[in-house]
Amino acid sequence: MICFNGEFHKVIPKTVSPFSESLEFGLSVFETLRTYNETTIFRLEDHLNRLWHSAEIIGVTFSFTKDSIKANLIEIARRNRIAKKNLRLKIFLTADFYWIRTNKLIPLPESVYQKGVSIVDTTFQRNFAEAKYPGFAYSFYEKKKTKLAYEIIFFNEQGFLREGNISNIFMVKNGQLLTPKNKILKGVTRSVVLETAKSLNITTYEKEITRQDLLTANEIFLTNTTKEIVPVREWTIWKNNNFMITQKLHSEFKKSLIN
Repeated sequence: MICFNGEFHKVIPKTVSPFSESLEFGLSVFETLRTYNETTIFRLEDHLNRLWHSAEIIGVTFSFTKDSIKANLIEIARRNRIAKKNLRLKIFLTADFYWIRTNKLIPLPESVYQKGVSIVDTTFQRNFAEAKYPGFAYSFYEKKKTKLAYEIIFFNEQGFLREGNISNIFMVKNGQLLTPKNKILKGVTRSVVLETAKSLNITTYEKEITRQDLLTANEIFLTNTTKEIVPVREWTIWKNNNFMITQKLHSEFKKSLIN
């Protein structure tokens, strides 16, 4: 089921004008969300605040309100609930229209959280990095990954770590947590990890991280709303099979969902 401009349909109605400024100039923003416990949308307010912040950055103004979008997200989750299953929601907003669609959330195998994933890297930095908007990068870099890689991470031209194509990235060094701060999309799960680390008295730094810094990490992990906290086992010449802090953070993250 799809919610289009506040109305619920099985498919998106063909009512968008080909002369729409949103289509001509690509002025749009989006968010990917998920539910827990059938209809509880994870950090809904945080996602909506980021959605509006993204719109402000790229210059999109809406005729609808945040409250109306929130109500429709909750309603479409309710209508699509599957007992004891979770949903993946995507909302796409333009100045002229919006839609919300849902899919059954397909989780990563539990073995991934025990054994970790492989990642690759490239040199790239998004324009308007703190905004989440459609563009060539997501699909282009998804195709550029090798078959064995879970994610592709970005370094800028100066060699500073930024983020993954669909993830934020953390490193653990000598019991401390480090993550990039500038010119990245501030992920919702990233924020939860920072909160969790503070509650566990893990010293955390948001700072510039070089390629060499990352190569000296004791642990590396990725954060993403639908995949949560994913340990990395290998990247270029870096390898690791000890995910002690990563798994501790993930365990606390899971506990917070129950409370």
